[in-house]
Amino acid sequence: MAGSYPDLLAHGVEDAGRFDQFDLYAGSGPWNTSQMQATDGLAIQQFEVLAVTAGKLVAYTTGATAVAIAAQPVEAATPGVFVPVFLTGGFNHEALVWPGGINTLALRQLAFSRSPIYVQQLL
Repeated sequence: MAGSYPDLLAHGVEDAGRFDQFDLYAGSGPWNTSQMQATDGLAIQQFEVLAVTAGKLVAYTTGATAVAIAAQPVEAATPGVFVPVFLTGGFNHEALVWPGGINTLALRQLAFSRSPIYVQQLL
C-alpha cells in the first residue's frame, strides 16, 4: 500500500481522473509533524518507520524504538538533509513501510510502544 500516496511536498495536486483511496490514518490525532536530520547517505521512503541513532534518523530495526514516520521520501545522495516527519498520532499499520520481519500488528505496535505514535488496524 505504501508508495501509492502522492508526493505533495512541492509538486501540487493534479487531476488524474480517478480516486485511489489511501488510508494513512487510523484512530485519532493530533498528527504533529516536524523535521529531523537524516543520517548522511540514507535513502528514506515515504511513510517509512524511523528510529534515531547519534541524533540522526535511521531506518527502524528490531530492538530499536521507533520515533517517527517519514512524511516525504529522501534520496540517498542528499547529505545532511532534514526530513519532514510525523511525531504523533494514530496510523494504519499496513500503510507504513516496515523492515522485513516486522509483519504483524503486535510487532508493529511494540515498535512504537515508547512513542506518542500508535499503529492499529483499520476497522
